[in-house]
Amino acid sequence: MIFSKQEIITKLKREICEIFFKKKDGSIRHMICTLNQSEIPTRELVRAERASQSQTTPAMQNIIPVWDVEKMAWRSFRVNSVLFVETESREERIQEDESEDV
Repeated sequence: MIFSKQEIITKLKREICEIFFKKKDGSIRHMICTLNQSEIPTRELVRAERASQSQTTPAMQNIIPVWDVEKMAWRSFRVNSVLFVETESREERIQEDESEDV
């Protein structure tokens, strides 16, 4: 099952998720992250709001910026590189296709 960008964002807004994705160099990375405002420092929420109001390029439409709770910093990943998502409730496979166009 392949989830849309909006479905992934909805999960991230509800809780902390562990996202597994393939980096451009082919290595697999996992990140514990969220978009739940109660988990993000206030100053970072303000900063993110300002950034979201700036213009986005077409290339940015495939990218989800998230708060990395381990590094306490903003990070991002490409939607089409996500392998699966673990939430507190259960693990969900996001992309079963191992295509090389990530």
